[in-house]
Amino acid sequence: MTTIDPETQVKGKEPLRTLARRRKWDGKTWFGIRLVPLELGRIRVGDPVSAR
Repeated sequence: MTTIDPETQVKGKEPLRTLARRRKWDGKTWFGIRLVPLELGRIRVGDPVSAR
């Protein structure tokens, strides 16, 4: 899912190509993010999302 454009559904090499330049460990590309939702619900393409 990280390499598929949500608007066009075209598969590409980004963002993994860029992440691989800076996030290599033990020969693999590592990345992640920790988020905790304030409310339950669904997020859809086009929904506004913010982080504090």
